[in-house]
Amino acid sequence: MTRIAIAALAAVLSTSASAHISAIRIEGTTAHIGYKDLNLQSHTDRAKLEGRIRSAAGRICADSDSSFQPVASGNECYRIAVGSGLEQLQAAAGSSAVR
Repeated sequence: MTRIAIAALAAVLSTSASAHISAIRIEGTTAHIGYKDLNLQSHTDRAKLEGRIRSAAGRICADSDSSFQPVASGNECYRIAVGSGLEQLQAAAGSSAVR
């Protein structure tokens, strides 16, 4: 499965998030976000993946029991997680253009 793995703080990756909830798997402070069903060269599909990234970041950062929470507030956690996920999206989109 093609995916973006997001580890909160070190790295974290909603339009129709509820329809694509199965594309997001949370394991502790890491989110694995599937994008095999998306064409990253398409603006629309990149926007869908951005929605998945934001949804995953929200789920990780909203967890009050998260070991990540003492390091950063919920808003800071979300900002860092989304930023990391979007960086990974850009890297994935760039590598898929080369194929």
